[in-house]
Amino acid sequence: MSVIFGGMGLFSFVTALFHGTMPQLSEAILSESGSAVELVVKILGSICLWSGVMEVAEQSGITGKFCPNCGKPKPAPAPAAGSWTCSCGATATGKFCPECGARKPEAPAIWDCPCGAKNITSKFCPECGKPKA
Repeated sequence: MSVIFGGMGLFSFVTALFHGTMPQLSEAILSESGSAVELVVKILGSICLWSGVMEVAEQSGITGKFCPNCGKPKPAPAPAAGSWTCSCGATATGKFCPECGARKPEAPAIWDCPCGAKNITSKFCPECGKPKA
């Protein structure tokens, strides 16, 4: 692209030199350079405005919530391994809830009945009614 514009400038200079129109060429270059500067100032104003809008969006956390490629909301992160949900709604990974201090609920004990029922979590067998031994 710069080769094409350079060639056009060189061609204009050589043509003006042969035809004796160098003063008109100089005047055209100076007047159009002013228009170019005005255009650059307008574009820079738009770029500064857009950069400011994007900075506000990043600081508010809006931009991190959406996929940069498709614009859909990002999926919620998967809970950590071994985590549990407290009755207060908080997710915890240790033995106690970090929000309310409640103890992690114990997992129900699983047992097998002599009658053949497997993986029973209640105090009585659902098949024969015998209590947990």
